[in-house]
Amino acid sequence: MDALTESARKILSGIARNVASDARIDKHRENIEVIRERWKESKLLFIKEALGLEDRWYLRRGLYFKGQEIENSDRNLAVWLATRGTGKSTVGSIADTIWEICDNRDKTHLLASETKETSIFLASSIKHHLSYNENLKYVYGDFIGSKWKESFFTVSGRKRRLSDKEGTVECIGVN
Repeated sequence: MDALTESARKILSGIARNVASDARIDKHRENIEVIRERWKESKLLFIKEALGLEDRWYLRRGLYFKGQEIENSDRNLAVWLATRGTGKSTVGSIADTIWEICDNRDKTHLLASETKETSIFLASSIKHHLSYNENLKYVYGDFIGSKWKESFFTVSGRKRRLSDKEGTVECIGVN
């Protein structure tokens, strides 16, 4: 009887450990969902916590003006004119694109700049965050898709089947 009791204790102990482990996993999933919701509701928090960028006045002002332009536009188009070093590319091209990819991997983005090289530079910053940013990978999982080229890439986890010619991010230059 003692042997049976000892065996039963081991089995129950193993089950208890598994249940505790499952509870930790469930709590972990809940925490990730809370973080996702925070970042979805506040682009500034996303920029600070997910991307690790400092909270600078120009980020706040850039987000405010960008938001005002979009809210007041019939076609959701905005032209953001500001001096050098005010976060136009950081917020408008890099952070916005990453934020939208995290929200919906099926969206497509076109990075258009005066030269294709500038667009490719912006895309390389986006790809770097999606590839190496541990905060993003922890909360959203892996991003590296089947096509990961210099001027065109597709993220993993897309739900709708798109043409092979349509990437998540594509780069063009006007000149």
